[in-house]
Amino acid sequence: MRKQYKFDDIKYFAPINNLEDEKIIKLVNSLLEKGWVGCPILIHDEELLTGSHRLIALKNIAEKYPDSKVLKEYVALDVTDIVNSKIIELSDDEFDYGIDYNNLGPLFKGTVIEKYKDEIKEWD
Repeated sequence: MRKQYKFDDIKYFAPINNLEDEKIIKLVNSLLEKGWVGCPILIHDEELLTGSHRLIALKNIAEKYPDSKVLKEYVALDVTDIVNSKIIELSDDEFDYGIDYNNLGPLFKGTVIEKYKDEIKEWD
């Protein structure tokens, strides 16, 4: 079973893409109202793969609403085993496949994460 993380378990990661304040505000409101819904934040070798906006929204909630129940929910998943396996599968003697953070689909195609492909902006 893959390691799951609650917000307090996640080491702070620098965002992997440009952040949009409006999107973070919407996420804060949604998380406070509905709790965690949808794709977990994905972590590989203790580094963020997806979820910059969601992680910052959770950080804002932790600062303003430290007793919020969403902070006690599992929100992130370690996908190191999936990613490492796919990198080996996709690499060959002439080409070393690295992580393309703008195109995560090849890493997760055919895995349990594929069910979230419509929620992962970086899938394609």
